[in-house]
Amino acid sequence: MLRWSAVVVVILGCAAACGSPTDRAAPAITTGTDARSSPQPLPTPRIPRRTRLYTSVPKACSLINAQTLRVLAPGARGIELDPTPAENITTRTCNWHVEKNEQIRSLLITANLISSDEFSGPAKRAEDEFQRLVREQSDIDKRNARPIIGLGDEAQLSATEKPFRQTHLRIRSQNVLLTIVFNATDNGRSLALAALNDRAIAAGRAALLALAAR
Repeated sequence: MLRWSAVVVVILGCAAACGSPTDRAAPAITTGTDARSSPQPLPTPRIPRRTRLYTSVPKACSLINAQTLRVLAPGARGIELDPTPAENITTRTCNWHVEKNEQIRSLLITANLISSDEFSGPAKRAEDEFQRLVREQSDIDKRNARPIIGLGDEAQLSATEKPFRQTHLRIRSQNVLLTIVFNATDNGRSLALAALNDRAIAAGRAALLALAAR
């Protein structure tokens, strides 16, 4: 089993009053942006399926382009976090956080490049680790966990409601695992889960496009 460092996003000034669990879960969703929940819909370019292994990953702050950031966390500056050492894993993490006019936006992305070990190749190790993480997250919130169709080799979207609402998106593309955590509040109340999901998927799409260029 891989050693996976837990990432916790703390939103200053946000408590349990940020929102209540009122959204219904769907069995599966496809990638796309719901214009009703986003005043600035992002384009949805086609993302080619990766056919070869990755040999490196860039700094995580470079994975989200400026256009996407203007919608998800306008005005936020990415902070590259120090990686947690792990055997046969290269980790890159970036956090964006902004508070302005009673609005809070926070986006965190972690990219893990999985290498081979004596038992399995890179893609198989990444697949096994992805499935393990999906099982763990599903145990935490079965209602809001669902697969995402058309994003990387496989993807899983989930959400937690306490201490505040936030969306978790995990994506596997060959031997790279992406974890995206997004939350947002307006006047102390969390955005609807559908809006959080749309934005997390937009971040995942941007990250995959950035990786595809390598």
